[in-house]
Amino acid sequence: MFRRNRGASRSSERGFKDHPPPPPRSKFNLVWPAACFILLLALGRSVHFCRSNNAAFDRAAIDPSRRLVAPSLKAEFEGKKLVFVFSTGRTGTKHFSSVFGGKEALVNHQDEADSVSAKEAVNKFYRPFAATNDTELAREFLSEVKLPMIKSRLQAADDAKVYFQTGHVPLAFGMAPILLKLLGSKTFAVVRIRRDRIQQALSLMALGPESEDPWSEDSESLSRRWFPRPSDVHVKLRPDQRVWNSFNRFQRYLWLVDDTECRWQSLKREYAFDYLEVQMESLLQLNGVEQYEKIAAFVGTGLPPRVESMHARDNSIEQKGKDSLKWVADEKTLRLWDEQYRKLVGPCVVDQNLMYKWT
Repeated sequence: MFRRNRGASRSSERGFKDHPPPPPRSKFNLVWPAACFILLLALGRSVHFCRSNNAAFDRAAIDPSRRLVAPSLKAEFEGKKLVFVFSTGRTGTKHFSSVFGGKEALVNHQDEADSVSAKEAVNKFYRPFAATNDTELAREFLSEVKLPMIKSRLQAADDAKVYFQTGHVPLAFGMAPILLKLLGSKTFAVVRIRRDRIQQALSLMALGPESEDPWSEDSESLSRRWFPRPSDVHVKLRPDQRVWNSFNRFQRYLWLVDDTECRWQSLKREYAFDYLEVQMESLLQLNGVEQYEKIAAFVGTGLPPRVESMHARDNSIEQKGKDSLKWVADEKTLRLWDEQYRKLVGPCVVDQNLMYKWT
């Protein structure tokens, strides 16, 4: 166990030596500091006045030279409930944004700020934070940009009490601990959505070409998918470079699915907060409406009156016609690749007392 150094003890038995009294200060010595303070105050006000209130929000808006630890926002969101989704994406989250709603809640899929697009937020804030664990950058983005947006939108929605973000981005890039510390466990809540591992990996692959994979070096970062990479600080499942290089594309997306589960296990053991775990396939069963009702009750939202509208997923790969992969292999081969992957990927270290591994 690490022990915190609580300060040095006095090493001298004689204590502190007495010092002669300081010489009397002249009137000049008393007036000069006050004059300097007034001058600096005036300069500070003029600088503040010259700032543009409508400056484009870019990376320079959070200048490393003026970073401060953001204060807790618990008081500002007291009595509210902010619910986020923990998943990889491709788990019905876009569909959720059209199913859940009502006067009680504000539902948002992937808006991250009023002043920047979701893509800009991912590339300017989420990715740099995930790569470096720059907690000050994350705190300032959340407290100065994202959470003020949420607060203003809740007020505009007749002061709604519930905010439900169905997109995967904030928690996929490791923001959950900072959101918890800023909001508190009474305000922060999570819906964890899982899906069959192989089907989810295939669905993630079908989003686009290999050059747009998050770990690809073939394209600029602006074009890459909004998922973490194995080199990011917050990931838990860490295969060595040789193993990673041996993985085919399908196996790399299996890694993303498994690392998401590993990070989830770590989060819910380290912090106390409300959460609901949902299996996506349960929503597609004959009694799937009961699962939707369970989610609505947990979040605090309403549901559409017609049951069929809950099951009409308009964002599936099949309906979008993006299944041009023609499936990378037959089921037998996919199972073989999964078996090979499990033998190589290594353990999921949840904490110092718990570890999961496939073999």
